[in-house]
Amino acid sequence: MTPKEKAKDLFDRFAVQEYTSISGFGINKDETKELAIAISDEVISTLNQIADGLSKKWSITWWENVKEEINKL
Repeated sequence: MTPKEKAKDLFDRFAVQEYTSISGFGINKDETKELAIAISDEVISTLNQIADGLSKKWSITWWENVKEEINKL
């Protein structure tokens, strides 16, 4: 999965219908992005604690790319 595909996947997981008079709940696109970025930040934080060497650098770079792609949505 590419960072762009992962970004879309995370966004879609958190995306819910915006507020409507029928349902009365929902979050907007910016809030959805914030949630997806928060998850990405949590993964990066965890990687900083448990990973080492090249795998750590590659993994963190990959997740930073996911965050960039989320912002493009």
